[in-house]
Parts: sequence; structure tokens; C-alpha cells
Amino acid sequence: NCPSGYKGKYCEKLEASQGDCGKRFFYAKRREQTLTLKGLKKCVIGFYSKPRTNLALVVKKVKTTKRTPCVEHKGIEIKYRHDKGATGLVLCGSYKDVVIKPTFSRAVMIYLGQNKDDMITLSYREVRRTRRK
Repeated sequence: NCPSGYKGKYCEKLEASQGDCGKRFFYAKRREQTLTLKGLKKCVIGFYSKPRTNLALVVKKVKTTKRTPCVEHKGIEIKYRHDKGATGLVLCGSYKDVVIKPTFSRAVMIYLGQNKDDMITLSYREVRRTRRK
């Protein structure tokens, strides 16, 4: 079995989306770009940056149902680590300007819109990878 968001023999493919999600793959540039998703649907979106760069992600605004506990499959999840099996940041409720530390050149967002008012606006761009001290 693959971790959430992934499928395939080696978990190398993105899970299928359900609903009108538009593009599924986004390639970061140095200039900030934004993506907004709204409404009832499940979208699995991949973000990528060039080799030797990292992705800088900022959740500009998110609105979903507040849940406690806020866990996988209950909110909007952003997997941003090298380990695909690690649970990412899961957001349930309303937030603004959540900065996700640039740690890798790939990220997957699982947007789980359960109400017509649910939404997320996310910005993404590529940043130079810094050397570890």
C-alpha cells in the first residue's frame, strides 16, 4: 500500500483526483505563482522545482471545517518532505499566511473540499538549496 496521495507499484504516481481539479502538475519558477482551489472535490496536486532547488510554499488562505483531531483524510494535507510516507501539514479550519519551510524539490497537496465554501490559495516558487551547516 502507498501513502496517501500516491499510487503505483513503487508509489511513484499521484493518486487520482475526484471532481473538477484542473491541472495536476505545477512547476515552480523563481517568480511566485499562486493556485486556488474551491468547493466540493478531492484534488491531488504535485508541485515540482528544478534539481538542486527547493520549493517554497505559503498557504495564503485556507478555509475548511475545523476538526479536532485534524488528521490525514480530514483536512487539506501538504506533503513537503523527502519521505513520502511522512504525514504532511494537515490544515482543518481557517488559516492565513502559513509558511512551509523549503525542504525538498517536490510537494503534494491533497485538497479535500467537503463543503462548497471550502477553499485554499497557495503560492509556490523555487528557491536555491542552501548548504547544511
